[in-house]
Amino acid sequence: MDDRTQTSRRLFGETPPEFRAAGRDLRIDVCRGIALWWIFLDHVPNNIGSWLTPRNYGFCDAAEIFMFLSGVTCALAYGKAREREGWSGMIGRSLRRGWDIYAAFLLLTLACATSANNRCSSFGNNF
Repeated sequence: MDDRTQTSRRLFGETPPEFRAAGRDLRIDVCRGIALWWIFLDHVPNNIGSWLTPRNYGFCDAAEIFMFLSGVTCALAYGKAREREGWSGMIGRSLRRGWDIYAAFLLLTLACATSANNRCSSFGNNF
């Protein structure tokens, strides 16, 4: 027990130690796993485990947990950008990321639409 020394450090004005670590945040992964189990239990009919899910006790279900977790993830990801580049840099990064996701969505939608159109036209009048 002699090798442990207690030091008092001030946490105000510096990043809490749990947010400084590199890698994955296990709290987010655990919450995501619990939400996935709740979604699974909600979709199994006549199941006693579905009484443990939040849809029975409030106005939300496990899908809202994913929305909350996406907000926490964005705060963790873009919080460091705000510290380095300020508010304008963070907003610029998030808008660029949003545009990348939207462009990928549009391209995938276009690819699916053309693929479905080609498949339907290859059947001819057999439909």
